[in-house]
Amino acid sequence: MGKGKKPYGAKRTPVDDFDEYASDTSSSTMSRGGAANGKAHGVAPGEADDTVDDTYHDSMEALFEKRATTRTAAYAKLIKYLKADVRAGESEKNCHTLIGRCLDSIRRGSMDERSLAATTLSLHFVSLPEVPENLFSQVRVPLEVASLEGHDAARAVVIDALSMCCFVGVEDEEEARAMMARLQALWSKGGTAVRTAALRGWALLFTQARFGFSSSQVEGLLEGMAVFMTSDKSVEVRAASGEVVALLCSAYNLSLRAWADGTGDDDDDDDGSFV
Repeated sequence: MGKGKKPYGAKRTPVDDFDEYASDTSSSTMSRGGAANGKAHGVAPGEADDTVDDTYHDSMEALFEKRATTRTAAYAKLIKYLKADVRAGESEKNCHTLIGRCLDSIRRGSMDERSLAATTLSLHFVSLPEVPENLFSQVRVPLEVASLEGHDAARAVVIDALSMCCFVGVEDEEEARAMMARLQALWSKGGTAVRTAALRGWALLFTQARFGFSSSQVEGLLEGMAVFMTSDKSVEVRAASGEVVALLCSAYNLSLRAWADGTGDDDDDDDGSFV
């Protein structure tokens, strides 16, 4: 697609589902900055909403403040506005500045600031009208490092960001395959939140994978999902595992019923193969 990847058109549906990756959805009745100015918000059709632009810029400036509480409040505001509307123009104009501030918070901030910065980064990638070539490479390593550090909740948010940024910003087959392998490795390197985020991230990337898996690889993946679905105590992990199973069965024209029957009785003479 030339010099960048456009997250619009046919790739729009996963963007609509982004709230499943973020911690909280913002209210659809959000004032968009009017209340902060002491007046009711009202914009006539066709008129620009300057209060939103002012708040966006104010929040960007606040990210440079030394006080952590000021930065976290700024991230929270940016998340609300980026969720309420696709801020393509602002995201493009402030692309590298916002990425730089997010990465600095992810590297050095508290767990709360790291989580908010990671969510902001995800929304920023989704909002870009065209993702510049190699932009994902700028955020990959810091996100990968953060995905292994801190408590599970913060790690899960970072994994969500890593998955979404890769989904939007990567076209190279080998890079996408490597990221899916990294997410797969995280299935066993954390608690419920980390495992769930890694499973869902893997499933997200699988939906646009341009490469296939061998029969033995598919069976191995499904065997792993069977373990999660029958042994893990977390409903979230079981649900995420079920999504992976459904995607694999759909992609490879496999019988979901045959798979379920094949995982239910270890003493059966049938080996459960269905590929």
